[in-house]
Amino acid sequence: MKKSLTKTLAFVLAMLMLLTTVPMSMFASAACDHSYNVVPAHPATATTHGNVKYYKCPTCGNCFDKAGSTVEKDESEFITHLYSEWVPDPETDKDALVTAATCKDQAVYKKKCLVAGCGKLSPTDTFKFGDTLPHTRPVVEEGLEWLQYTVPANADCTAAAFTRTINCTKCGEAIESKNFAKGAHKLRAVPTVAATCQRVGHKAGVMCENCLKYTEGGAELSKVPHNIITTKEAKEATCTQGGWTAGTKCSMCDTQTVESKPVEPLMHKDGMIEVKKKDRTCLEDGYRMDATICKFCDYVFEPTGYDTAAVVIKAPGHHTYTHYAAQTATTSTEGWKEHWRCTQIPGVTEYFTRPKILKTVNGKDTWVDITKDDPEYASYTLNDGKFAYQQVTEASVMIPVVGHDHRWTVVKAKSYAKTCTKDGLEVRKCGICGKEVETVLPAEGHKWDWTIVQEPTCTKEGVMMHQCTVCKESDGITTSVPKGEHKWKLTGNADCTKGGNATYTCEICGATKQEPITLQTRHTDANDDGVCEVCNTKFCNCLCHNQKWYGKILYYFVKIWWQYFGIREKCASADCDKVHYTKQQDPIPDVT
Repeated sequence: MKKSLTKTLAFVLAMLMLLTTVPMSMFASAACDHSYNVVPAHPATATTHGNVKYYKCPTCGNCFDKAGSTVEKDESEFITHLYSEWVPDPETDKDALVTAATCKDQAVYKKKCLVAGCGKLSPTDTFKFGDTLPHTRPVVEEGLEWLQYTVPANADCTAAAFTRTINCTKCGEAIESKNFAKGAHKLRAVPTVAATCQRVGHKAGVMCENCLKYTEGGAELSKVPHNIITTKEAKEATCTQGGWTAGTKCSMCDTQTVESKPVEPLMHKDGMIEVKKKDRTCLEDGYRMDATICKFCDYVFEPTGYDTAAVVIKAPGHHTYTHYAAQTATTSTEGWKEHWRCTQIPGVTEYFTRPKILKTVNGKDTWVDITKDDPEYASYTLNDGKFAYQQVTEASVMIPVVGHDHRWTVVKAKSYAKTCTKDGLEVRKCGICGKEVETVLPAEGHKWDWTIVQEPTCTKEGVMMHQCTVCKESDGITTSVPKGEHKWKLTGNADCTKGGNATYTCEICGATKQEPITLQTRHTDANDDGVCEVCNTKFCNCLCHNQKWYGKILYYFVKIWWQYFGIREKCASADCDKVHYTKQQDPIPDVT
């Protein structure tokens, strides 16, 4: 135990000694409070760079734009250069060229830092250097040099003096001028001279070589457009290999020359896409797993460690063509026109017809129709890149059974109903020949109407929703339904013969209200049910309460009859003082 403790203490002591050798600057930036020493600005010289004014922390060595700033910068960001004019080489210093020389101006170059070993080009400062280019004279055929001159419109030696010039074909500036006084023409026979993109032409005739006016025949031919030809075909860059742009020029002049320029490899730029695991089809790639790949070259970014072949299942194209020679339909079997079928995708048959063959027409590879009369028709080979097929519908090549009336039944397994937004499909099959016919059932669109989805109550508004009456889909538009009326029910009786208030309770929300009842001399019981229609008071329906004229007469005789036999009993109504019905031992009071 003691020996083990000794080893542990020795190890801790060794680690502490090791930490004392670690430079404290490693921890300075995290704990540094920064003090700021100003570094004054000084100009650059031929041997050293200059700098703008900045601040530097002597503790951590970081630099700042101003004292108190927390934005640390590299010291190189404060360097200034000694930009100046220099002697560029037109061949090796093309990166410094801003504007090439013309026949009017010198070439413009960027200034360069003259500090030894620097050579940085200024982003803004420029200077002119070198000679201007010579003017370009119009090109004429040998022996017709005088046709390079330009004269004013309607110039005529015999009419007035004029000035003849030779103008630069690039800048239009006069290179050479000559004045002609009024005088006789200097005639010369002119052959036909074709016009170019740089000069006008002339038809044959007799022309004055001074004022360029025809005296016999001839006519000026206008300049023609540039005839642009390709000097180098373009090649598209790939993700890993560069390409180049097309090179072109005018076959008649050099003013429209476009040099071919290299194009850097794409390096998968803007090509990253995410794909999901799926099976391939004839014409679409499949993927063995979810991945992130380059849409240009199928390079696999994620998951790492997988190459293209491990992730992408390339679409093979229609490689399982089966040829079907033409067959005539019968009363029991279908027929078809000559065609080809691809059954590479399980459960799917695609039809093709009119094979095309790749031929060279007018110097270009072109797909043209091939027929039985073509000598190459019988010798075509599938999948050799020389033949292509036009995809068509099954109905365009199949010929239905003839000579009977079809007995159609709906194939429910293949049919499906239409919805408001999606077409349906009805597949019918003939019970005789087995032919199936598909009929598209077009979607008719939604039929919108307002539907109450929340009934209104006497205390709360209801809700109506804009909803399709067919599929019940809603577009989310709702509107309110006004509150309904209370459904009152008499719950607190009031006696109309005494007056007072009746209490009514809403059967929906439980709200109550009171309404006064008009004072009546008698209850109203028109239906003789013993319940007052005014105040809802229940009372007996004894004869003594009958308000009709015949009731009164009947009651008059009945009460005499009751009095004679000694029958008496008080009316069930507490408010009635009439006595009848029961025979009593006590004397019968007088009945009035």
